[in-house]
Amino acid sequence: MGMYTEFKFQSKVQRDIPVHIHRALQTFLMRDAPLDEEKLREICPGEPLFEDYRVCMLGGTYDGIVITVTADLKNYTGTIEKFLDWIVPYLDKDEGTVVGTTHYEEDEHPLYITLTGDGWDSVRDTDNESLQEEYTRLSQITHN
Repeated sequence: MGMYTEFKFQSKVQRDIPVHIHRALQTFLMRDAPLDEEKLREICPGEPLFEDYRVCMLGGTYDGIVITVTADLKNYTGTIEKFLDWIVPYLDKDEGTVVGTTHYEEDEHPLYITLTGDGWDSVRDTDNESLQEEYTRLSQITHN
């Protein structure tokens, strides 16, 4: 049956994101119907995220300012990591900011996704109160 990973993500985007990224977020997150593999590839041709059929498992909202993504998926193809690699350069957040969590069903504690100077990192620190507060905040995001 496979093991699932819960993914929760929320962040503001930069004010001047490229138009193709803005359109991709609208198409990808604000869809009314599932996207087939051909339509996925059309969103951002050549982008590894949209070559991964599991990207359709990510749901969320995007209002032009804030992206919210939630999912329970089998992350065997690295879908979560591909999403983070794709979106992090366009986020309006400082280094060290927690923007999400992943929680693999066999792990006792979640991983916190934090921004770094050159991208993102995931950390598991059960004694850090500020990380625990962020996890509580992100835990309140509901699945779409």
